[in-house]
Amino acid sequence: SLSYPPAIYEQALTVGATDSADEIWISSSRGGVTVDGTGRLKPNVVAPGVHVRSSLPGGGYASWPGPSMAAPHVAGAMALLRQLRPTWSVEELKALVMNTARLQMPDTGSEYSHVRAGSGNLNLTNTLNTDVIAYNGDDVGLVSLSFGRPAVLGSMASIKNLRLSNKGNDDITYEVSYYSTVDTPGVRFSWEEETITVPAGANANLPVRLDATAS
Repeated sequence: SLSYPPAIYEQALTVGATDSADEIWISSSRGGVTVDGTGRLKPNVVAPGVHVRSSLPGGGYASWPGPSMAAPHVAGAMALLRQLRPTWSVEELKALVMNTARLQMPDTGSEYSHVRAGSGNLNLTNTLNTDVIAYNGDDVGLVSLSFGRPAVLGSMASIKNLRLSNKGNDDITYEVSYYSTVDTPGVRFSWEEETITVPAGANANLPVRLDATAS
């Protein structure tokens, strides 16, 4: 095995595996990333990867579980999206699949944990119905907006920009809100504007402020 596999890095589109019931496979890798001390959230999305029938080296076929069986689903999806949206950058396509992934499990309505499923289950249908994507506005080539793992002694504040890019032909206005799946004592996110308008064919930045107090 590799100590620093490509999957741990932010630029990679990292995939976890689900079974036929959309449950996370028990041995599917999950974040955050610890080997380099970043705590980076991985995987980015999940896809079907249990009892997937595939060819074997030397001939024959077999069914195997794991992210290695889920990754081809996502690779094929990215190839289709590249054909559909040929002018979009790799990072924009990655943002598209992460923004539109389905976080809720269809049978129970409960939500995946982000550290187990990233943005959720790949949903190609949703990618066809959106022209606006959101991604990291400060760090070139990155999608997730992360404040990292700051060491807080007393209190600290930091601001990162969330960039919204409108690929469509109409201006779009959003109400800004934040929904947390995990409560972290002493941590608060805020922004100055209650709404943000993204002009057609243009970008708009939303500054997001993190305030953290040591508990």
